[in-house]
Amino acid sequence: MQPELLQHNLKTLRKAHGYTQADMGRKLNIQRQSYANYENGNRIPSIEMLSKIAAIFKVTVDYLLQDITGSAGDTSSDSTAYAITDLITDYLSLPESSQKEIRQFIAFKKSMSD
Repeated sequence: MQPELLQHNLKTLRKAHGYTQADMGRKLNIQRQSYANYENGNRIPSIEMLSKIAAIFKVTVDYLLQDITGSAGDTSSDSTAYAITDLITDYLSLPESSQKEIRQFIAFKKSMSD
C-alpha cells in the first residue's frame, strides 16, 4: 500500500463531500486530530476504520487505496490527472439524483459500444 495515495484520496474525497476534518471525526466517532493524522500520514487507519471511511464516502476500501488521479505515478500526465480528479470531485459534489442520471448515461453509452 502507498500511504501517500491514501492520504491524497482521503483529503480529496473529504473536500469533494464538503466535510471538514472535524466532521469526519464526528462521523467516525474519533477526535478530529486522529482523522487529521490519517490525512497527513502520521497514522494509517485500521481495516475497520478504512471500511467506515469508505462507507461514508460511498466507495470501496480498494478505491481509497488506489491512484484515483489516473496518473499511476506518471508525472508527465499531470493535466490528465488533474482532469480525472476534478471529474471525480465534481461527480461526488452532485446530488444523488444527478449521480444516478450520470450512472444511467454511462450504462447506456457502454451498451452502445457492445
